Parts: sequence; C-alpha cells; structure tokens
Amino acid sequence: MKKGKRWLRLFLAGALLVVMLTGCEKADVGAEKAAETLSETIQQTADAENDTEEVIEDAGTANDIVILYTNDVHTYIDGPISYDVIAAVKKELQAEYGHVLLADAGDHIQGTAYGSMDNGETIVKLMNAAGYDVATLGNHEFDYGMFGCMKTIDMAEYPYVSCNFYNEAEGVRGENVLNSYELFKAGEETIAIVGITTPETYTKTTPAYFQDEAGNFIYGISGRGDGSELYADVQKAIDEAKESGATKVIALGHLGDDLSSRPWTSEETIANVEGLDAFIDGHSHRTVEGKTVTDKSGEEVLLTQTGEYFNKIGMMVIDAETGSITTDFIECKEILATDGETVEGYELYADIYDGTELVFDAEVKEIKEAWLAEIDNQLGQKVGSAELILNNYDTEGNRMVRSQETNTGDFCADALYYLFDDLEMDVDISVMNGGGIRNKAITGEITYKTCKDIHTFG
Repeated sequence: MKKGKRWLRLFLAGALLVVMLTGCEKADVGAEKAAETLSETIQQTADAENDTEEVIEDAGTANDIVILYTNDVHTYIDGPISYDVIAAVKKELQAEYGHVLLADAGDHIQGTAYGSMDNGETIVKLMNAAGYDVATLGNHEFDYGMFGCMKTIDMAEYPYVSCNFYNEAEGVRGENVLNSYELFKAGEETIAIVGITTPETYTKTTPAYFQDEAGNFIYGISGRGDGSELYADVQKAIDEAKESGATKVIALGHLGDDLSSRPWTSEETIANVEGLDAFIDGHSHRTVEGKTVTDKSGEEVLLTQTGEYFNKIGMMVIDAETGSITTDFIECKEILATDGETVEGYELYADIYDGTELVFDAEVKEIKEAWLAEIDNQLGQKVGSAELILNNYDTEGNRMVRSQETNTGDFCADALYYLFDDLEMDVDISVMNGGGIRNKAITGEITYKTCKDIHTFG
C-alpha cells in the first residue's frame, strides 16, 4: 500500500473512532447542567409567549399568504441556492405579497464541516440574517448533545416549535420544552405553525443526550410504541391552536415517509389526526411538491417536502379569498455557454414565483462567504487523492449506502480495519455504519474537508 493512502485511511479511521467514543459516552455532567439551565430559560420564554400572535404585514398589495420553506439543508451552504438567495427571494416576495413567512422543517445545523466546525452556530447566524420566522427540531439538531441543542434554540432569533419534545422527571412527563405552535396573523387569517420532532431522534443520536449522569431520562420525545402518543400530541396542539384563534393549521414536521420511520411518518400522522390544512415535512429527503393525504375525518391535507441540501426552496401560497393552498418549488438551473458544457451562471425557475435572476442578499452573502473561506482555509490541506469516484448515491439521487454496499463504505470500513491493525490489535473484520457516511461524489484531490464531508460526525 502507498504511504499516503495508508495515512489517509488512518486519518479517516481516527475521525471515526472519535465519533464512536463520543457517541457512546454519557453527556458530560457540566454540559448536562448547562443544558438544564438553558432549558429552563427557554421554557420560561415559551410560557411567556404562549398564545401570542406575530403580525405579518409586508409591503406587497396581494393579500395571498406565502410560506417559504426548507428542510434537511444539512449545512450545504456552498451551492447555487443558499441562505443569501432565500433571503433575497423572501424580500422580493414581500414586495409583492402582504404576508410572507419563512420556515424550516429541521436538520439544518449538521451535515458538513460548515456546520460541525462550530456546532452549527454560524448556520443559526445565517438563518437569523435570512429572516426565518419559525423552525422545528430535526433529529440532527441534537447531534451536538442536549447543551448544543439548547444553545441553538437560545441563539435563534426565530422560535423553535415542537409539540412532542418534553421535560421528564422520575419517569413522569413534564412540561413541553418548547411551544407546540406559533401563531402568525396575516390579514384575515391566523396561521398556526405546529412543530413535530421525529421519535427516531432517540436512536439516530444517542439516548444518553436525554439522560442525566445516573442514566435517568430528563427529556423525552413522544411517539414510542404504536405512534398513538405522537398522534395525541399533534391533535392536542391542533385543538389548542384553533382555540387560540387559528384559522389555518400547518404542520412543520420532521417525520418523513421512509418505511423505517413507521409508525411515525407524516402520512400516518395525518391519517390519525384531524384539523390540519397542510404538512411541511422533512427527514426522509424526499421531493414531494404536493401530495394529497386523507386525514382522520376524511378531509384532504396537502403534504410537501423539498428534498435535501438546498436543492429547492418550497413555496406555499394560501389564497386569501378561497383559502385554497397550492405549492411550488423554486429551483436553480445552469446557464451554459455556447459550447453547451461550460457553466456561465445560474438562474431560478418556478411556476408561481416569477423571478429568474439568481438574487442574493448582500448581508447574508457576506456572512456566508466569510465562513466558507475560513473553513476552506482551515481544512484545505491535501492529504491524498482518489482516481475513482467515491460515491453513495445512484444516478437518481437515492442514498445507496443506507441499504447496500458502496465503494465509500468499503473504503471507510477498510480505514477502520487498518487503524486497529496498525495498533497491533487482533482484528478479523470491521463493520461501518452506513449512517455515518454522508458524502456525495468525491474524486481527485482529498483534503481534511473532504474527510469531514465523509464523516461529518467526526
């Protein structure tokens, strides 16, 4: 084996070992106490703000209500669409419509080195600057421990909502950590945004984050078992929102539609509650522009999800006269030179949104570009190269590493083997968890940043 390739495998394996060790340890006592203190502050703020309405009045003359939405961005902020673009799109729409909201359905602070290098702090700064109005917690908002999650909530200038994330003591459920919903007054309508967090968070992070130093649960996420607990919490939030004056109830959930997420999928949740008008989803990285799902009472609920990684911006429009809801995606396409291959730029396209120029908000762009440059400088040193393409996705964008062998998975498992073999340990086989391998296509020069893209938890 070449010396450089062996060193690279050892580096990757070392990063993986850090992940394994930190994921298995219980949360540090000091961090746990700090998380509890932040949780209490957040709870007091939520109690004080409960049942209050935020009035959304923009300069536009159209009375229709617009909700822009994202999900599963996973800190992919270096593509054509990013927070600077969505901030500018929101401002453009505010000049046209009287009421514009911006929401995120979770998993925005973890995924690449742009998130993990400061535990998502800069991502929250970008979301603040972009003008987000509300967000919910995905399972990856807990990846930096409970203190990291609470710090994220505390830093945000927008509210986080979750109807099924609660405090717990001696096995007894206590108050919710966050408000279950937020109310937004928009003309004649009062929009309730109900937050929902996947119960899979327990297993897709680690239960230790929800426990004290003695192993007792001090936080919980409802939904274990047959899903009835989750459905009851969602129904309770819907009913309370309507009692508080909501005329439209939109779920902002991180549940998804994967078979492995049953019985907590968005479609199952819709089918077991009544009173929702639409459901903005995340978690499964699916592209669902607008799918009709029948609820418990036989009413139709519109389900939507943008996919992943800022590939699209979701746009929901509530007609001010009829109350009907439509959805659309704002997407980005390449502008090619006359040779048909060279990319000269990008433009936006959509059915409802009529802008085509790839617009940017200057303030948000400055924050973003400074952070990209800092991380690329820190992690830009070359540590190896790949002559083939290391990939985990098929041509249709499906993430294969979660269900079958991939060459990146083989490479990471080999790296783990060589680490322990180099330590002169008696190794027969190494097994790599596919969930810890996150990269898209990689070839050519490999840097520290590339390794962080492969093992984002390291």
